[in-house]
Amino acid sequence: MRITARLIKPRIIPLKIDDHIIVPRQIVRAVHLPFSELQFNSDFERLLHAMGVEQSPFGETTELDVTFSRGRVFDTKLEAGIFASNLIANHPQISAKFQKLSAKARFAAGGRWQMPSPQEIIWEAETLRASRQPQFVRLSNYKIVVVFALHCGYNGGYSSYERVVVEISASHLLKYDRVGEEEDLVLHSDTLSLKFEGFRAVTSLPLDLE
Repeated sequence: MRITARLIKPRIIPLKIDDHIIVPRQIVRAVHLPFSELQFNSDFERLLHAMGVEQSPFGETTELDVTFSRGRVFDTKLEAGIFASNLIANHPQISAKFQKLSAKARFAAGGRWQMPSPQEIIWEAETLRASRQPQFVRLSNYKIVVVFALHCGYNGGYSSYERVVVEISASHLLKYDRVGEEEDLVLHSDTLSLKFEGFRAVTSLPLDLE
């Protein structure tokens, strides 16, 4: 008896690898990735989509008050940081203000300075839930402060004594559909609104409990 098998074209499955994982060199040498400069952007977007990762729409706008919706949940804190960073980089008036606020630190750095990564802190929060047939709705309102620590580099390390703080107000509306007899909640839509409220002064003062 002779058994024949039909050749099946292998499926390419993208993997997201953590930074601490080292890919064996045998695999690196064996796997050849085609590269086309003209198609790189579209290929990269397809890869992100296949991995369930999307570029943030808040990183592509210079409007001070914006709203976006999609079928996946937004990370409010992360989006606020992306929104603030993009405005500082691309909005003329906000960028000029940031340059003025960071001038002292940039001068002390003597050229060893780069745009710092933001740290997002939820300053105030309020969440309301409503069970409306056939949907379940959750609305959250936040005041978020985005802190840009200003690093001055030097040989062997860096120092950070100053910071620029931005306030972002956020409104996060989640809508869920009720599915099946058990009425399981399945995300219907996610709408996130972010508004630039301005630069803020934040200081660290001792707390007197007496």
